[in-house]
Amino acid sequence: MKHFFLLLAISFAFFSCSSDDQVDTSSDTLAKKGYDYISKIEVYVYPQGYKQGEYVFTYDNQKRLLTFSNDLFHNTYGPPRVATVTYTDSIYSYTTKGYITGRIVLEDHRGAMYLDKQGRATKFINEAPYKDPLTDEPVTAPHTKDSLIYNADGHLTSSYIHEINLKNTFKWENNDLVKATVGGKGKITYGNTFVRFEYTNVPNRTFPDLNIFRVYPSIFNRNEGIWTTQTGIRSAHLVAKRHVFYDNKLGKTNTDSYKFDDKGRPIELMENDVYYGIRKYVITYLDK
Repeated sequence: MKHFFLLLAISFAFFSCSSDDQVDTSSDTLAKKGYDYISKIEVYVYPQGYKQGEYVFTYDNQKRLLTFSNDLFHNTYGPPRVATVTYTDSIYSYTTKGYITGRIVLEDHRGAMYLDKQGRATKFINEAPYKDPLTDEPVTAPHTKDSLIYNADGHLTSSYIHEINLKNTFKWENNDLVKATVGGKGKITYGNTFVRFEYTNVPNRTFPDLNIFRVYPSIFNRNEGIWTTQTGIRSAHLVAKRHVFYDNKLGKTNTDSYKFDDKGRPIELMENDVYYGIRKYVITYLDK
């Protein structure tokens, strides 16, 4: 459980205050990023080889993300959850519709990411509904991540999570994130806990960002895999290894291997996680 909260804390760390200045989100601006836009990611579990589920992404004619559906457990618990995104000059907002099926009740889920005039995230608000354990009444609790600080290259170097009083720091080398450290003492206390990253020499052009998205797959409460350019955590290369340390001791090392198409895009990713086993991600792109 400690390991789960570590990953959750690191994922929450990657976000951020609104500005009235306009941000250019035109197709020309996005095209200059040179993204390879993903339309579907299928997830298979090994050694059994069964399909765990899939993610589907749709875009508008400017190649802005419109919807994102999560069928990770292949409809075991209900229909796929679909998030819908809307855009203004300085706010990206999203809503995930809930549903009731049998004993499973999932409420609507809302959130927003605020951008400054440079197009960088400054604040992220995630409204997570739940039932109060004392009154059994529905409550919507906003979770705020802000105090995002960037270096001269636009990379995130630190962030703050209010709900658990947690500051996180990020170290960069050659435009790659090489170390993410969880710090602070609040509702959740960590020792010297951090993740070190090693990289391939293959450029990372995927959208959503495979380096981050596949590690924390969810419906928009972990946006770092969706808008990593805006949140300052897009590394220049694809990840090869992740070394996770707990209290200064190596806890595990995950390794990744890739298969590429004739355009140099990753179409298969094998992730070997020492805790959760081997997963294969089969990737389909918007532009064939």
